[in-house]
Amino acid sequence: MLNAKKLGLEVFLRESQLLGERFVPFTKATLWRKVRDKSFPQPVKLSAGVTAWKLSDIQEWQRAQLEAASVQ
Repeated sequence: MLNAKKLGLEVFLRESQLLGERFVPFTKATLWRKVRDKSFPQPVKLSAGVTAWKLSDIQEWQRAQLEAASVQ
């Protein structure tokens, strides 16, 4: 099977994947509050009923959180 990363394609994560697979330790309400206040990456509207986040944005956000925590 082809791997999206090997092809240079962006990988997208749906809300259920972010929360269900624990990419982020948030509740659904906290996720959307952080999106609203711009303290979490903004999602991409892929179609009328499909909203997702770019994996690269989530990884960058995670790195920034770890870096900020190590400075404290």
